[in-house]
Amino acid sequence: MRRLIVPRTRRGLVVRLTLLAFVVALVAALEISVRQVTPDELQYSVVQTTFGHTDFSFSRTITDPATVARWRAAMTATPSGQYIWQTGGACAGGVTFYNISYTFLWHGLPVETVDLLPSCAQRFEVSSGGIPDLHSYNVSESFQPCAVDPRPCE
Repeated sequence: MRRLIVPRTRRGLVVRLTLLAFVVALVAALEISVRQVTPDELQYSVVQTTFGHTDFSFSRTITDPATVARWRAAMTATPSGQYIWQTGGACAGGVTFYNISYTFLWHGLPVETVDLLPSCAQRFEVSSGGIPDLHSYNVSESFQPCAVDPRPCE
């Protein structure tokens, strides 16, 4: 009976290390290329719940390239100086929860996501290529959906 697994010899070790190096190089190339892609679309959603019931929920899509580029730059312009696990505890009262999620897309594929962290400080987590940045970010009120279009938030 033939073994389908590479034998445990020096040649087998070299083959395994070569495959591992190839996979690591492929993942690194993918991560670098994802960060270089310019998104062509932005989808964002807002949900507010009180006592577990949805007060309002809406989502929008922005396809204007200049607007998408401006919003992406604004999302990562102001790091908070804290890590994502240092964002503080729950809000006082704790009955109303507000969630914002931004997804930057390139030809329909997610390139970068920005999510509101569960804290009162309005800090956001940025995830590029599926790997989260360990720092939290402050996003200007002018780039938050309820400031852009307040009608659904009323």
